[in-house]
Amino acid sequence: MLTALDSANDPVVRRLVLIEGPAVLGWIDMWRAQEPLLHSIAAMREPFEFDRQGPSIHTSIRARLLVAAVEEAMLYLPHTDDLKRDHKIVQAEVRTLLESAGLPGP
Repeated sequence: MLTALDSANDPVVRRLVLIEGPAVLGWIDMWRAQEPLLHSIAAMREPFEFDRQGPSIHTSIRARLLVAAVEEAMLYLPHTDDLKRDHKIVQAEVRTLLESAGLPGP
């Protein structure tokens, strides 16, 4: 998984896959629509992560990663063969992610 993150350092991958591709597909608008949720998550973390200049950059990154994890879970659930079972599992995993980030569970 971390190797996949390294691909973001390649200028061609960054431009075509991570910038232009999402723009063509309209994903940029979707990401902008997430900003209120990201700010809410970051606001919950701010009391814990201040440095001399204000909120830590880690707060913003963590908020984006949490939103991405929840979105992926939402995309997964419609395709499971046991929605009731997997919904409970996904909820538990999201709760674990939130707690490990120092946030209250849902």
